[in-house]
Formats: sequence, C-alpha cells, structure tokens
Amino acid sequence: MSMYRFPEPWATAEIPGPKKAAILSRPESLVAIIKRSNRRLLAVGSKALDKVEGIDIVELIRLLSSTKLFTIVASRNIAYKLEGKGIPIAASISVYELGDRLRDGNWTGFDGGGKYGLTAFIGFPYITLWLVLSGLKHFAPSLSTVSLDPYYQPHASWSLPNVRGGEWYSFIKRVVDSLEVM
Repeated sequence: MSMYRFPEPWATAEIPGPKKAAILSRPESLVAIIKRSNRRLLAVGSKALDKVEGIDIVELIRLLSSTKLFTIVASRNIAYKLEGKGIPIAASISVYELGDRLRDGNWTGFDGGGKYGLTAFIGFPYITLWLVLSGLKHFAPSLSTVSLDPYYQPHASWSLPNVRGGEWYSFIKRVVDSLEVM
C-alpha cells in the first residue's frame, strides 16, 4: 500500500471528530487484530455484488470465509445470493438492525455465544457505513470495528486508507494467506 496517501474521508462535509480510525497500512497489522479477537463477525453489505475497479468483492468475501474465523452476516437483499455462491451466511439482517444489536450490552450474538469482540464490514454504501460506525464508536466503545472497503472510514477502529482495486485485493489476499497458516 502506498504510504503517501493521506486518509481522507469521502464525505468531505462531515467531521468525524477527534477520535479517528487507525490506518491499516500493512496486512500483518490486520492479522494481529483478527488473531487477538475472541469472536469475529463479518458484515457484508448490499454493494458486495458490485466490482470495484475490476475487483470482485464476492471473491474477497469467499477468501475471508475460507479462513473459518468469521461468523458472516449479510444484508437481506443479498444474503441468498451469497449463499448461492457457496458462502455460508449465519443471518440476514439490515446494517441498521445489526448496529443496534452490536451496541446492546445484553445481546449474545447470532449463536448465543456472547458478544463479538471484532466486527469487520465490507460492501456497504459509504455513507450508510459512516453512520453505523459513528453510532458504534459512541455507543459500543468496547467493540472493535474494521472497515475492509478500499475507502477510509474514520469512524471505524481501524480502516484501510483510500486505495486502488489491485492494492485492495493484494492486501486482503495477504491477510487471508497469513490467517490460513495459523
């Protein structure tokens, strides 16, 4: 990843506040974050069926799914499409409902096994994820969040910087390769 790109949010009129996402400039950093998290959730949004600069987001989700480290949930309008492509989905839920459940201290997760320590997001409209992450940052401070989209999300705990499609694919692939060695 280019070290010279400044992390600028795409929503230029919005001010994220003094606490902003740490930049994930090396795949090893994300691998360490995933390894130390006790329960991991991967939330997949409605834009997952799109391509970003020729990169198939479903292929990235398939790679992440292959590690068997994430419980995967998806927006209602694409969950069945992902299942049809062989990606196991634990639940179909809107991102707003998911955000509300994640901030609920009494919620025990989709399997009843307890709260999630890390939630990664991929394939959501930028502004939608901006709002959900803002709510989680303020009302679920013990939850760690990661934006896996190729756009800087300042309200996440960690985010990729603004990167090109090829760099994005390479980053996720290196993370998955490192996790499969575990």
